[in-house]
Amino acid sequence: MSSTTQSFDHDSVAFKNQRLGKLVEEFVFHQLKQDKSVDWILENIQIQEEQRTIGELDAIYGANGNSFHLEIVYKFYLYDTLKTYSSPLSYWIGPNRKDTLDYKLDKLLQIR
Repeated sequence: MSSTTQSFDHDSVAFKNQRLGKLVEEFVFHQLKQDKSVDWILENIQIQEEQRTIGELDAIYGANGNSFHLEIVYKFYLYDTLKTYSSPLSYWIGPNRKDTLDYKLDKLLQIR
């Protein structure tokens, strides 16, 4: 095994979530926490405004004297042929059928 390759002992790691997006988040966090140059600061902190959750910070960590905000967006979409949509990207739907790829892209662009 080369010095840049790390082995992954899957028997020593228990991931809590079964949903794909949350499982990917847990895996990324686990990998970052294994890096000795990373100072883990916080994860999954909800942002609330008047008793209403308006967002969440996935992770904040430090490395090489800098602080980083990590936002993980990992979704899969299926192409829906059962319904007619106004936008070509709307045919790509998430698990609950209301979540479409064009909605997610618009939401991400508004964050900037």
